[in-house]
Amino acid sequence: ARVKFQVEDPAKTRGTLCLAFDDTHNFETWKNALPLFEKYGARATFFFNGKIDGKVLEAMNLLQGKGHSIGFHGVAHAPATKLLGGLGEEGYLKAEILPQIEAAKAEGYDVRNFAYPFSNYDSTTERVLAKHFKRRRTDCIWNRDPAVRPLASCDELYHSQDEFAGLSLLKAHGIGSDVAGIDADVAGGVRRLAERDEAMVLCSHKIVTDGRKSPSHMAWQTLETILRTAKECGVRVIGFDEIGR
Repeated sequence: ARVKFQVEDPAKTRGTLCLAFDDTHNFETWKNALPLFEKYGARATFFFNGKIDGKVLEAMNLLQGKGHSIGFHGVAHAPATKLLGGLGEEGYLKAEILPQIEAAKAEGYDVRNFAYPFSNYDSTTERVLAKHFKRRRTDCIWNRDPAVRPLASCDELYHSQDEFAGLSLLKAHGIGSDVAGIDADVAGGVRRLAERDEAMVLCSHKIVTDGRKSPSHMAWQTLETILRTAKECGVRVIGFDEIGR
């Protein structure tokens, strides 16, 4: 499953944003949002947990066919340090990691991205998973109050373009739908990317349209605010497989 990425003219872009979405059962909401990504020429990375079976392979094919990146999120969606500590390195890989890799490879997919369930990792999990995934993702901020700490002031999320291209562990900020003022806040964060030519990662789970409030689901309106602001500012919105290209 080879993908031809849409590559923007570097002279016309400034700043890079990666969006990531987790959990297989949220696929229908991702699929519904594909026209929105297409509207703004944006790509994201989608992380699948559980068995890589026919339905998941169909989903992966659809997403990659639209230029998006794919990642894994573990068979059991279990905390990595706890599972590895209990099973040992070989047992952990056999139970949680290799079944996804091998099932995908059998269908021609070389998946090189992994998101840590519950953002749970340590130096041992990093050593083990670096052998199998080019990039791993964790989350370093959730449930932030924009009135207290605007996204544009969260310096730990922002990287120079060169630094970002060399990172193997990417730390993301989770975006929910239950935070007052989130749309204006994320727009400010995206504008900082353009102003300083920086890069960062934002993540969530479902993309919701029904007005539900959740710390782990991104509202459609918020996603469109992010994509529209990026387009206006010339910020590239790309998948993990495109980092450094």
